[in-house]
Amino acid sequence: MAKVQGQYIEKCNAKSKKLIERGRAVIKSEDDPRLFPFSDAAVTQCGWMHWRQVDSLPERMSPERVIPFSHFFMVSRRNYIMQNARSILTFALGLVIFQILTYILAGVIAQRVLGAWVFYPPSPDALVFLRDPSSPYVQTLLVPAQILRGLLFAAVLLPFRATLREMGRVKGGLLIGTLIFVLGYVAASGGMIEHLVYYVPIPFSFYTITFVEVLIQTMLLGYLVMWWEERTNRNYDR
Repeated sequence: MAKVQGQYIEKCNAKSKKLIERGRAVIKSEDDPRLFPFSDAAVTQCGWMHWRQVDSLPERMSPERVIPFSHFFMVSRRNYIMQNARSILTFALGLVIFQILTYILAGVIAQRVLGAWVFYPPSPDALVFLRDPSSPYVQTLLVPAQILRGLLFAAVLLPFRATLREMGRVKGGLLIGTLIFVLGYVAASGGMIEHLVYYVPIPFSFYTITFVEVLIQTMLLGYLVMWWEERTNRNYDR
């Protein structure tokens, strides 16, 4: 098919392929009479042309084989929303899963390797404001609490997904981990700084262990979230 007043888009064009992969454009076939979304256009088997050019279609591409744009706009818009909803849910799911996994892993490292067990009941040197990690109360709320934190992290990071993806897995993951570590632990209300100001004297080793534990968890979380994002959302609109 010949080019129609500069409006023809070749099916193998890289830009067209990207739009098709993201669900924002489709190529019309014999059994699939759909249109290029978000433009006053009609799609042919080879590409697309403005609706105003329908009268100049070649004989083998009759107007009866072209669907008005207004009909397809609603379908394409719905598909666009569904694609983005799926992308958002996948992003949030990844944050929740890796928040749980990294939290448990960092906790095990702190307890078994760094010696944090000394500060938790039933240790005789346990700090009075800490619960026994093996108690039914803690075990019941452990996973739900991390699910909630993961969802909150996802809500905060969602508007910056495109920027994080442009930064790449390492830099983007490092930024995520740093933000959560600094704003969620060091500078947070009830975090490390306020512990030093308002809490009764706490052993310095407890601060050191907790600092390392949270640092490990947040950096692992950031890297894994970016790995997950690259693998699962590569074909969705950002």
